[in-house]
Amino acid sequence: MANQHFRLPLILRQFLGLVIWLIAGVISRPVYAGGLPPEIPETSRAVVAGANNCTLITIDAPTKGLLLIPKDVRSNSDTRYHRAYRSAIHVYVSGKGLPDGPADGYIERFIVYGTEPAATPFMVSAAKLLLILWGEAWGHFHRDHPVDTPVVQVWMDPLKAPGLSADVAGEQFKNQIYFYSILTERRPIEWCREIAHEYGHFSLPGISGYTEPEEWANGVLGERVYTNWLQQDVKAGKVKPTELPIVSPADLDEYAAKQIVPVITLIRDGVTREAMRRKDTIGMDTYTGLALWIDSIYGSQQLFSAMSYTVPKSAGLLSEGEDFLDGYIQSIKNTEKQELTISPLVALPDRATCTVYLEPGTYRLVARPATTAWQAQLRSISIKGTASETALRVPAAGWYRLQLHFASPLSEPAAVSIIKSPTQ
Repeated sequence: MANQHFRLPLILRQFLGLVIWLIAGVISRPVYAGGLPPEIPETSRAVVAGANNCTLITIDAPTKGLLLIPKDVRSNSDTRYHRAYRSAIHVYVSGKGLPDGPADGYIERFIVYGTEPAATPFMVSAAKLLLILWGEAWGHFHRDHPVDTPVVQVWMDPLKAPGLSADVAGEQFKNQIYFYSILTERRPIEWCREIAHEYGHFSLPGISGYTEPEEWANGVLGERVYTNWLQQDVKAGKVKPTELPIVSPADLDEYAAKQIVPVITLIRDGVTREAMRRKDTIGMDTYTGLALWIDSIYGSQQLFSAMSYTVPKSAGLLSEGEDFLDGYIQSIKNTEKQELTISPLVALPDRATCTVYLEPGTYRLVARPATTAWQAQLRSISIKGTASETALRVPAAGWYRLQLHFASPLSEPAAVSIIKSPTQ
């Protein structure tokens, strides 16, 4: 007989999950009666005022925070569909380092609402994942929620989306995020992707104008960039597998292989304006691929700089894919020292190659470790050298294919600095 695994019915697994979660809460989680824990700042206490009995989950890693779960039953109604939600999880982040945060306390950033007791374990997992995603945005971009909407309200609904297609798993409206059919069984990576997608709509700059798969690209960018950062942190040991809610490291690896690596590969020879103007799925893949490529080659600060320089061509219009390309080029023009991280080739580990956009001018190229030879090529323009630190004279703007040769195989990515001449 083939290897088969017995699976309990979904409703029974949900019931057992709720029982286990409640037992764990009684055994290991402190319950505060007659008041709120001292870690909650006075400015946030009004939000959960009257929660005379609450469960507190302290999270130390990877993102320091608190989950506060009032035990009393309440009626909360969303402002869009006016449905009743009778439970809530308040998600707090450490205020240390935040402009408006208490240095020794916590500040609220999410409230996760639910309607069904059976959904509580999933609500806790989703709250933990949102806390991690907030931490990724803060760590990479130093970006918090907007001052006028600091708290995101997340509505977990067991029903289908009102008036929308049955396959719609979530939507975002201002600082309101909705997830539907949450008791329907889905693959863990699908839930991770969906949560990152909707949070991307709220937390990342919007590039619009697409006809497919949807009009705004910050949702697809959110699922790809947040999942990519999370996978990188797991591989680097910054996030332990046991600290991952919902997904496993294998789930993240699978997603990266299918959704991240292919779109970054689209940028291996640079990108054209024609490609960035496309409004279809390929156009969105090209935009998200360029964003992920910038993040992987230059780092997240350069990506944030490119986003900051992205503006619509005309007043009153929304930013589109080509505007982001212009934003990236402008960010490069205003960067005195480009810091690149280039992975060695799998087949030729003593070599590393990547495509970079360069403006005309004179630069100083510094490679680490030392190179035996290097070449930068744009169509018929070929610039060659041998020294690891040398002048690089670029005659024309464009995407240059940079190839580096090393004396021995690399055990880690090469670091390359391209520094503008002081006269530029």
